Amino acid sequence: MQKMDRTSDNLTALLLGAEQAANLLGIGERFFWSMHSSGELGPLPIRLGKRTLWSRFELTEWVRARCPRREQWIESRGDCHAAV
Repeated sequence: MQKMDRTSDNLTALLLGAEQAANLLGIGERFFWSMHSSGELGPLPIRLGKRTLWSRFELTEWVRARCPRREQWIESRGDCHAAV
């Protein structure tokens, strides 16, 4: 069985760190964090231990919805347990 490298893993990873999430969106990591801090980035991260990760699926759906601000994104999804 052939071992996949990290780059290959990131092509199919369900959860992405900030760098990988920014790459998926085609933006820089600093701009990604700025969008997260200001509420421009709709999806909230998931905390696993000390890691902060974003769902590839949710990021994709957010882009398909034309990148609404966090308030509109959460409202449109009916997320009653979203925490900022």
